[in-house]
Amino acid sequence: MNNGQDFSQPPFSVSPPSQGSEGKPGGSTSGVIRLQYINESKVTDSRTLRRTMTSAEMQLWLQLRGRKVGNMKFRRQQIIEGFIADFYCEEGKICIEVDGGIHETPEQAAIDEHRTRIFNARGIRVIRFSNDEVLSDLPAVIAKILLFSKQ
Repeated sequence: MNNGQDFSQPPFSVSPPSQGSEGKPGGSTSGVIRLQYINESKVTDSRTLRRTMTSAEMQLWLQLRGRKVGNMKFRRQQIIEGFIADFYCEEGKICIEVDGGIHETPEQAAIDEHRTRIFNARGIRVIRFSNDEVLSDLPAVIAKILLFSKQ
């Protein structure tokens, strides 16, 4: 499964400076988000994923939201370079991924590795947790995120 990615086209294109994150005049965001064009289908996908979060994603989000972890502001289902990150902190340039069993397949592992390289090239660091890890030991996951953010 390729998580809806279309590898026949580049995952992003840089918007002209006068346009916002959705390629519409007058929009404004900051950092890496401002420097990309996002098509409407990705926006729709991101909104759908926010409404249909897994149990593990929801439990982690309840801990991350409202700057509860290290005073870091996280967004959920953030579009970055044509990919949708589970959680993203722009201030710390941290992407948190919560992976289900599909991520153990060779095809998905290759996609995840490719995506991580793209994020790393943009200065974004990626930390991954399994659904089971989040559901079984959330305090340890939060501790790892705090440690990761200080590295």
